Formats: sequence, structure tokens, C-alpha cells
Amino acid sequence: MEEINKKLNEDSHPIIDKHIFLKFLGSATMGVLESYVLEEVDSDIEAVATQVVQLYTKVIKT
Repeated sequence: MEEINKKLNEDSHPIIDKHIFLKFLGSATMGVLESYVLEEVDSDIEAVATQVVQLYTKVIKT
């Protein structure tokens, strides 16, 4: 969460609203979980979780 706060407070992203960004991340997570529950994803839950963390890391570091 600290990394997300740093990202949102950077001067290079002054138009990003914190609540919209957090809603975006939450919606993305729920969408991935929904796909897993509906068996639209072939990977096991550990692989899905790892990929979600990797995507979050990329979003936060970009």
C-alpha cells in the first residue's frame, strides 16, 4: 500500500485520483477472480495470484 501511495503522490501523475486508481485495481482483481471461479482460467490459484502480483508491480512501477 505504501508503494501505491508513493505512486499516487508523485508529481508526474497529478491527474490520477486515488479512489479511482484503487477502484481500478480492485475491479481488476475481482475480474481475475471471477474468471478463475468460472473456470475461464486454466492456471491454478497460486499461478493466478502470482500473475496478479506481477501486474500490480508493473502498474505501480510504471
